[in-house]
Amino acid sequence: MIRIRKRYLLAASLLFLLEVFIALFVHDKIIRPYAGDFLATIFLYCLALGLLKAAPVKVALGVLLTAYLIEALQYVHLLSWMGWQHSRVARIVLGSRFE
Repeated sequence: MIRIRKRYLLAASLLFLLEVFIALFVHDKIIRPYAGDFLATIFLYCLALGLLKAAPVKVALGVLLTAYLIEALQYVHLLSWMGWQHSRVARIVLGSRFE
């Protein structure tokens, strides 16, 4: 079930660093909400393919459903429900606004 693919893990690492940079230093109305979500989905895909022995189509579907779930949880204000709305780490990792 686990298979290490270095190329995908390298790509995931670079995307992660780019995501952290965007989360910490980019505060606009286009790059952070839209490009950030787009890159986060690609990051999850690369990470999953780098670690799992699975068909790319199944990984893509799983990542897409995960991305939709996270957006839906942002829509219903999950962080507020859990009392984490002031947690910077939670807002960076899960996002705080539905876009």
